[in-house]
Amino acid sequence: MDSATALSSPPSSIPEPQLNVHYSAPGFCLPHPDTVSEFRRDKSNLVFCHGVAIVKISPEVVVKIGPHINFIEAKNMTYVAENTGVPVPKVFACYTYGPIDRDPDDYRGVYDTYIFMTYITGETLQVAWDGLDVSAKCQITRQLTTYIQEIRNLESAGYIGSLEHGHVTDHSLSTSDDKGPFNSERDFNTALVEVYQKNAPKRHIKAFFNGMLPESHRILFAHVNVLIDEDCNVTGLIDWELSTPLPFGVGFGRIHTYAGEYTGGEFWVPDEFEDAKRGFWHELFDGMPADTRDKLEQDFALIQDAVILGTFLDCFCFEDGEVIVGAVSKKAIPKLLTYRIPFVRGDEPPYRD
Repeated sequence: MDSATALSSPPSSIPEPQLNVHYSAPGFCLPHPDTVSEFRRDKSNLVFCHGVAIVKISPEVVVKIGPHINFIEAKNMTYVAENTGVPVPKVFACYTYGPIDRDPDDYRGVYDTYIFMTYITGETLQVAWDGLDVSAKCQITRQLTTYIQEIRNLESAGYIGSLEHGHVTDHSLSTSDDKGPFNSERDFNTALVEVYQKNAPKRHIKAFFNGMLPESHRILFAHVNVLIDEDCNVTGLIDWELSTPLPFGVGFGRIHTYAGEYTGGEFWVPDEFEDAKRGFWHELFDGMPADTRDKLEQDFALIQDAVILGTFLDCFCFEDGEVIVGAVSKKAIPKLLTYRIPFVRGDEPPYRD
C-alpha cells in the first residue's frame, strides 16, 4: 500500500460551514466566526462561559454564541426596544454558522447561533440581592415596577407562544411534545398538566392542577434577568430567549424573591419591604390601560390563583426525566403558598402563619 495513501484521512462527510445571516443593522461591520474565535481565545474577553459564551469584541459590543441559542432572543429584544423604554441590549446582528465538524451529542448540535448586541455593565440581581439592604431592594423594586408595567402594556398577541406565532420557550414546557403556540389558556393548561403528569406519573399532580388552573387571564409578555449597577440602578433586562406571552400573574410567582428572605428555617418579610411590595402592585395596576384594569378588578381571585400557580411551578424543575424540588424550595413552599396579593388580603399580612 502506498504510504501516502495509508496516512491520508478519509474525506469528511460534513460539508463546508456556511454563514446564514438573519439580520444585520445598517452600518454594522459583521465579524466572521473566525474573527470572533480570536477574541474568544483571549480569556479577558469572556464575559460569560457556561453552556453559552458571551464574548466582548469591543468596549461596546458583545456576541452571544451557542448551539442552542435561538434567533427568537434577538427578536424579543428588538421588539421590546422598539415598543418600550425598557433598557435592553440593542441587537446589531444575528447569524447561524455550520455545520461544524464536531460531536453533536457533546455540543448539542453542529450549528452555532451568534447574536451581536450592546454590552451592558452591571451585576445580576440574582447574585447581588442577598447582599443588599432593604432600602436598596425597595429602590430596585420601584424601578422594576415601571419597566414591568411597560412590558405588560404591550398589546396582547392573542395566543400563548413566542413572537410571530412561535412555540412556548418557557422551561415549564421544555420536556413537552406540545409546545404550542396555544390559541387559548385552556390548551396551554392542558399541555402544562400533561407534561408534569408525564414526569411524575405516580403523583396526583393532574388532579391538583385541574382544580386551580383558570382560563380567563389576559396573555402578556414576560421577561427574564436583571442587571444593576453599584448604585442599585437597573441598567438592563437581559436573557430574553425564554420570554414568551404567558397568562397574567403567572410570572409574578417570583414575587417572593423580592418580598422577603428565607433564612434560619423561616420565611420573613421586613416591615419596610411590605410597603414597597404593596407599592409594586398598586403602581402596576395604576399604570394599566383602563379597560384592562377594569377587567382584572372584577375578579382579583384570578390573579391570586395565577400567582400561586407561578409560585408552585417555580419550585419544580426537570432533571433526567424526573421532577426535582430543591431542598430550600421544599422547606419554603408551605409558607410561599399562603401568600395573598394586597387586593385580596386588605390590611392583613401577606403570609398566613
